[in-house]
Amino acid sequence: MDDATWLRGRGWALATGLNAYTAYAAADSRVAAQTTRQIAHALIG
Repeated sequence: MDDATWLRGRGWALATGLNAYTAYAAADSRVAAQTTRQIAHALIG
């Protein structure tokens, strides 16, 4: 896959991670931990 495809995939992972974090992290610490990892990995690449 080309670089643009990977970049879109990282953007998708970031968007879904942020959405889940803001919606569910306050209620569930497990979700908070997982989405924090997802966000970090999407930003790092």
